[in-house]
Amino acid sequence: MNHQSVPTYYIDSNVFFAVKEEETKRYSRYFFSKLFEEYFIGAVSSITWQEIEAAVSPVADISQKYWQKSLPNLVIFDIKDEVFKLAKTYVESGIVAPKDFLTAMNIGVVSSNRCDYIISWDYQGLANLDTIKKINGINKLLGYSHIEICTPAMIF
Repeated sequence: MNHQSVPTYYIDSNVFFAVKEEETKRYSRYFFSKLFEEYFIGAVSSITWQEIEAAVSPVADISQKYWQKSLPNLVIFDIKDEVFKLAKTYVESGIVAPKDFLTAMNIGVVSSNRCDYIISWDYQGLANLDTIKKINGINKLLGYSHIEICTPAMIF
């Protein structure tokens, strides 16, 4: 876990999109309101912005600068070689399918930066118990911290 007193939540791109979706907007908006109020530290990477900018969505029109201005406690992590190595390990171990290499990269960003949580609406890929156990198993073997993966609805 992160050694700060305030937890760090790595935000999957789908949480940004979920602010416009009927079934998830309530929890996603509440999550961002708590981030704005600085209850915790939010984190993303350049991968997150690439996914948002590549999407055809009203959220894609909102720039990275807007989010950084609106959320002063939003940290943007760089992609290091360590992230690529971890992503490759997650794929080679069968936790993440090769076609979902960006997901493996996101997990690598979280692990290498010692974030406490990944926040995602991806029930099939990330936010399910089997995946969480496998990721933490690999992380333990490699000397990385335990991470929690959950939806915005699960944390409040």
